[in-house]
Amino acid sequence: MRLRFKLRSLTHSGQRDFPEGLGESLAELSTIMANISGEWWLIGSAAVLLHGSGPTSVADLDILLQHDDARAIADKLGIAIRPPRADNLFRSDIFFTCHDAPLPIEFMAGLQLRIDAKWHRVKPTTREERHVAGFPLFLPSRGELAEILALFGRPKDLARRKLLTG
Repeated sequence: MRLRFKLRSLTHSGQRDFPEGLGESLAELSTIMANISGEWWLIGSAAVLLHGSGPTSVADLDILLQHDDARAIADKLGIAIRPPRADNLFRSDIFFTCHDAPLPIEFMAGLQLRIDAKWHRVKPTTREERHVAGFPLFLPSRGELAEILALFGRPKDLARRKLLTG
């Protein structure tokens, strides 16, 4: 079931400058996550934007979640889970992308980041609830999201971190 609504109906801290497709994609995400029992987090550029940190581009939604929930969602949506693969910086035990929304929604369970040739699990310890057009979304705290972005270390992550830290 896809939920549709107008972008002008979206507000968070008075912000109405959502990139095209973000509102509908967040609504789709909320529908997908409605019956998930485990903790999950929206991270990356969309989380930076929802913290009210200023304008940033949003190309996709990045979701961290539990392994069982990831498998259940992939099964429910009929999406094949990709075999684990690592690039030079990231790897996930489970990774798949949902293309049922205007922006791709990327689901990751067991996300790891390589630091000094060792892999480290990325799992937020904070979880803040935000409501956008009545839909609950969960983000790491502003400070923890800034730390995660600093660890990722790519130029786009560092620019978004600066939006969070000033």
